[in-house]
Parts: sequence; C-alpha cells; structure tokens
Amino acid sequence: MLLGTLFNLGGTAVNLVVALLAHRVARGLAARRAVGGAGTWLQRACGALFVGLGLKLALSPR
Repeated sequence: MLLGTLFNLGGTAVNLVVALLAHRVARGLAARRAVGGAGTWLQRACGALFVGLGLKLALSPR
C-alpha cells in the first residue's frame, strides 16, 4: 500500500510538471502569435494521426 501511494504521488508530481511546462509553452506561442500556419499544420497532422490509428484499430484482426 505504501509503495502504491508513493508511485501515485511521484506520477502526479511528474504530470503536474509536464502540464505546467506545456501551459507555459502554449502561452508563449499564443503571445507571439507564431502559431498561425504552424498551428494549422499541427492540427491537421494530429487529425491525420488519429484517423490513421482509428483505421489501424478498425482493420486489426482481433
């Protein structure tokens, strides 16, 4: 039980740090408005990734 609690606390701490860093990066990019064309490209790339993963899952034999 103690090890599980320590694992959860450590994981939560790491996830909080990642979330805070992502927030700072997003805020910095939005402030500079440097995302313009790159933001559109990133959204399309993420969409294509999800479509590809969905097709892979739909066509898997299992």
